[in-house]
Amino acid sequence: MEIAIKAVLVLHFIGLSMLLGGALYQVREKAKNIVRPMLDGAYTQLLTGVVLLGLLHASHKASEPAINDAWFGVKLLIALVIAVLCFMNRKKRTNNVAVWGSVLGLTLVNIVIAVVVSP
Repeated sequence: MEIAIKAVLVLHFIGLSMLLGGALYQVREKAKNIVRPMLDGAYTQLLTGVVLLGLLHASHKASEPAINDAWFGVKLLIALVIAVLCFMNRKKRTNNVAVWGSVLGLTLVNIVIAVVVSP
């Protein structure tokens, strides 16, 4: 089970790098848009996050501290908002600074929650 958790966690980090990398790549650009790697990264983060939570619950032992499902719920909600924003704005090729900034900000908030409140 430990190998499966680590493999899914690696995939989760790959999704994070796609999402964050796609957003940070555009920092110097004048027109900021939602690009395909951001959308794919958002989907990857969402899917692997849910799978990771299931694997953590399946491998949880009674002697270990309880898994904090409330924080996973917050992270899931943020990931859903990111995925919806990316999906709805994926084909718009205008200057979407507000959407781009929202996706970048929410991604950073999700990272902070993951680091500060780790299972």
